[in-house]
Parts: sequence; structure tokens; C-alpha cells
Amino acid sequence: MKVTIYSRDEIEDIISKGAFPDNTAVISFYDPAIKRLDKSYTYVDYSNICDMVFYSELDDLDIDVLCDKGYTYETYFSEAEDMARFIIKAYSQGRDIICQCEYGQSRSAGCAAAIMEHFDHNGIDVFADYRRYPNQMVFNKLRDALNKTDNSDENESVSIRYHCKLSEVSEQLLDIEECFKDKLAHKLHIPGGEGIYMKDQRATLSEYTIKIPDLNLHIKNAYEEKLDPDDNKYYVYDEGLCVLEEDGYSDVIYDSYDSFVRWYIDKHKLPIENPGELACVIEVPYRIDVW
Repeated sequence: MKVTIYSRDEIEDIISKGAFPDNTAVISFYDPAIKRLDKSYTYVDYSNICDMVFYSELDDLDIDVLCDKGYTYETYFSEAEDMARFIIKAYSQGRDIICQCEYGQSRSAGCAAAIMEHFDHNGIDVFADYRRYPNQMVFNKLRDALNKTDNSDENESVSIRYHCKLSEVSEQLLDIEECFKDKLAHKLHIPGGEGIYMKDQRATLSEYTIKIPDLNLHIKNAYEEKLDPDDNKYYVYDEGLCVLEEDGYSDVIYDSYDSFVRWYIDKHKLPIENPGELACVIEVPYRIDVW
């Protein structure tokens, strides 16, 4: 995940040139102090440019002046936890993040430093940049909120989801595989694919589920992982497809996704003329720490 810092002027210049980057989320700080002086002042307009934006109307204050401005540590930057959830969601979708404030020096720098420290432990790079003066309150409150949010029960199984039609599943899976190959930090030898090692668990690229909401079908690949005693390496073997039923996943079915769905439609005599147009969700069922 790439984290960049911009001022209002810099990001508005990028927008005006039509050069706003794809697959990017934005955290945009704007200044209530300026708003009090200039009634026409407002936030940067990202409409029709970015579909994932978090706005924060926040005074640029240090801890030693909070009381003078009517704040406490708890009441200043009260949206830190909401912002942390926004960041975790953007991260789980594989997005880059732009942090933007009025001058690109303080609030956005503190925000970027917290994100970088949380995910890559390199927030110090922002503090070492002579162009930046990271807001310590934003940095500390957001870093704490990220740690709390990322470790909460509700985020233990953050998923990455890819949407496509049934006819596009095979192509989408190839794209996902290429994406994983580019991002992997550690690899396992897996016949026919790649795998990743994450913290205390092993996970293969193919541990995804194909969900077809209109049919209430959940289909996944059945894989078996074995440790070869000769070379002490893990090998993963594809056993076929299995389907989620009331009592758990079914026995292995050696069939393709498309042909299985067509068989299912015929068996249940469903009025679906073009199965290839069915909406599908490819879900990778674990948090991926390799973006």
C-alpha cells in the first residue's frame, strides 16, 4: 500500500489535470479556522474523482494548546476510530491512500506517519522529512486507533472481495494470481500456483470462495497441505471443488465452476437462461498483509 501526502493546491492541480491515481482512497483534512474567517471556504471536492473519501474538519493543534481551544485529549480528533476503520477497509481492498490537508505538512503528515508506522513500521520517514511537521496528536491518536481496530474481534477475518460475472471468474482468478505474485513477501512451492506465508498460518492463493448470491451458492477449491519429510517443505494439492451445504462443505466434486452451476440450475429447474451473467463474488477469506 502506497501512502502519499499532498497539500490542497497540489491535489487540486492533479485533479484539474485528470491525473488522479486509480485504486486510491483519500483522507482529506480541512480547516475550521479558515472556515470561520472565509465563509466560502470548504473541503476539496473529490466527487466524480474518487469513490472512497474520508473528510475530517480538524483544527491543527498541538497538545499544549488543547485546553486553550476548549479541547481535551479525548475530545480532540474524536473521529480517529472511524478513520482507522476506513483505513483498514481501504487496506483490505488493496488501495493506496492519499493524505491531504491545507498545506500538506502537519495533519496529513501525522495521518500518513500513523498509517505507515502501523502497516510497515516506517512512520519515522515522515518525521525525518524536513518538509513535514507531523501533528503529534493526529499521529498518536490514529496510531492507537489503528492498533485497536486492527486487533478487534470484528476485524479478525477481514476479506478481500472481487466482483465479476460467472463467465468472468476464470479470468478474474488469473488476475488475482498475478496480483499475489507481485505482492508476495514469502512463497511456498505449490504445484500449479503460488502460496503465501502469513504470521503463524500458511495460506494458499486458492483459498478463495466463489459466492453466487442469486443461487445462494458458496463454492470453493478443496486443497490439502502436506509436509514432505524429505525436503521439509509444504506442498499443497488441489482436490477439486466443494459446495457449502447445511451440514458444512460437501464432498469433493471434480467439475468446473461454470459447469457445476449449469448442472445445479438444471437439477433444480431454475428459470435462468444465461448463467454466465450471474453476479459472483470471489472472496479471499483472510486478511492479507502483503499489499
